[in-house]
Amino acid sequence: ATDDRNSKDKAQTVIVTGIPSLNRSTGEKEMVNLILNQAGIIGRSSTRRHGAEESEQGTSYSGTGDLLAAIVLCDLLRGRKIEDAVRLATVFLSRSVADTVREETDRNGGIHFETHLSMLLPESVPPTRPGDLL
Repeated sequence: ATDDRNSKDKAQTVIVTGIPSLNRSTGEKEMVNLILNQAGIIGRSSTRRHGAEESEQGTSYSGTGDLLAAIVLCDLLRGRKIEDAVRLATVFLSRSVADTVREETDRNGGIHFETHLSMLLPESVPPTRPGDLL
C-alpha cells in the first residue's frame, strides 16, 4: 500500500526530450532536453544540429528513450546530479545518432552506440581489455 501523504510531498522530476530549437546567441539549430519539477525548469541540455543529422531531425530512432533512461538512472545511482546525467546522455545519444545517420542505418534498426560506450564508464574504473570481459 502507498502512503499518499508521503508521495504528495516528494518532488517529481520529468525529462522532456527532443525539442527542436534555435540558439538565440549563435543562431544555430539545436535539439534541447529540459528537466522539470514542480518548481519549473531546473535544467537544460542541448546539442547542435548539423550536417547529416539536421536532414534527419524530427526522425525518431528505436531505443533512444531506453538508452537515455538507463544512462540517467545509472548516473543518479552513482550519486551524480540529474543535470549532469542528462547532459552525459544527451552527448552520448547525439554522437550515436550522428554515427547512425552517417552509416545510413534504418531508424528502426536502433542506433550505433557501441563505439561510445567508454563515455559511460565512471572515472574510477580503468578501461578493460577484450580478454578482461567475462
